[in-house]
Amino acid sequence: MIKISKICDKNKNEFYADVKKSYSDLLEKIKKNEKNIYNIENRNKIIDYFYEDDKICENKVIEVITGDRKALEKVIKEIGILEKNKDDKKLHDEFESIYKNFTNREVGRTWGKKIGVKICPYCNRSFIYTTPKKGTRPQYDHYYPKSKYPYLALSMYNLIPCCPVCNNAKNAEDTFDNKSLLYPFEEEYGYDIFFEIETDEQLCYLGLSNDFNIKIKSKENVEEDLKQKVQNSSKILHIEELYNLHNDYVSKLLRSKYIFTDEYCQSLLDTYPGWFFDMNEVKNQLYFNSLQKEEWGDQILSKLTYDILNSE
Repeated sequence: MIKISKICDKNKNEFYADVKKSYSDLLEKIKKNEKNIYNIENRNKIIDYFYEDDKICENKVIEVITGDRKALEKVIKEIGILEKNKDDKKLHDEFESIYKNFTNREVGRTWGKKIGVKICPYCNRSFIYTTPKKGTRPQYDHYYPKSKYPYLALSMYNLIPCCPVCNNAKNAEDTFDNKSLLYPFEEEYGYDIFFEIETDEQLCYLGLSNDFNIKIKSKENVEEDLKQKVQNSSKILHIEELYNLHNDYVSKLLRSKYIFTDEYCQSLLDTYPGWFFDMNEVKNQLYFNSLQKEEWGDQILSKLTYDILNSE
């Protein structure tokens, strides 16, 4: 899990300007309910929250669209779960429609790029670039699933740009009730959660055997709540299973680690002083990756690469 940077005010304002009209128009439509097409109980929950003195409360619309995790959980506590079923399919369809329209507009299509997400933050295994013209873009996982909380379908901090594998695995997991998944805008593996190989075959540590398993471990000082979230996230997203498909890559890393000693790296730094600023740049070049924590979101498998190269 790689942390996503906080969204800047410029992008926040652009996001709100893009979606506020479609969101407010839908609220008006739900309030009128002219054809009696919405489940009355769920419709009333929406109206009771967003309306004051028979008018839309703009501050609440702002809160839902641009609010952080704390704000979104406050909204969830007040409105609650609106289950998608045959009695209330129309309400969900309406929120789904304005979400899909958002993803087809320029702001929605390029949102992952705008907030600087290049690699899936859930798995750190896949590039999720946005092409200049209509075509490739990240998928957006609704951290709080829109199948239960449709009113958060266009909430800026509820949209996690990610790869299709993680989005499909996450699916409709209810991250509000069971707190089961790390939240990329606030939580990460960092240095305290790390990948490690488990094996009885010593040749593995020289990169001469693939007879090992890649496991996710936690340092002793990690709080139990975080450990549990890491375990849950790994199970839901199949992280360990997926990473064990990269044994060949890890073997090459271990072999290179044995060959490219610190003395060898220092010799490159001394020989090519105009090419490398420090040892970090030398190792980035040798391993074709970004090994500094602040750059883990720039290259696939960067966290795994860092952990294997820094294992004892």
